[in-house]
This record gives sequence, structure tokens and C-alpha cells, in this order.
Amino acid sequence: TQQLFDRRDASKPIGHSELVCTFVDSRRMRVCRGTYVLPKGKVVVGGTLSYRTFYDLAVLGGTGLFDNARGSVTVTRTARRPVRDFVVVRLVG
Repeated sequence: TQQLFDRRDASKPIGHSELVCTFVDSRRMRVCRGTYVLPKGKVVVGGTLSYRTFYDLAVLGGTGLFDNARGSVTVTRTARRPVRDFVVVRLVG
């Protein structure tokens, strides 16, 4: 889990993420499912990734404002200690 912040105002979290990954081979390949919990709904994501430093996941759907959402989530690691990720959610439709 990670707290989510608006990069323009990092004084308080705007939500959180819950991501669960299962290793499928010995070379770091993982299958992941997760949820980004935001003030007006949830965005559900899933896909495969090899490295936690940069990855894309598909938006599988959502709730509330994000009902029937489609698109992608791109995550880029910006710091290791403490862990900081830059998350971009692109919704279509």
C-alpha cells in the first residue's frame, strides 16, 4: 500500500493504493492487481511487470466517478529511500 498525493499540494494524502503481485517465474516477472482509492471512487488496475522502477498497468474498471473506466496507469520510481513513485492515470472514453 502507498499513500497518494497531488504533486501540486503534498501536504495531505488524496487517497491510497493497494497493489498485490504474484511472482510467476524466477526472473522477476510478476502478475499484479490493484486498486487506487480516490475521493470520488476507485480505479482497478492489472497486468504484468518485471521491475518496480517503471511499469504500465491496464485500467480494468472502477467505481463511482470511475465506473467503467478504461485506460492505463504508468508508474515511475523517483526515489528509493523513502520510496516515492510518480503515478500517471490516463483514462479514455
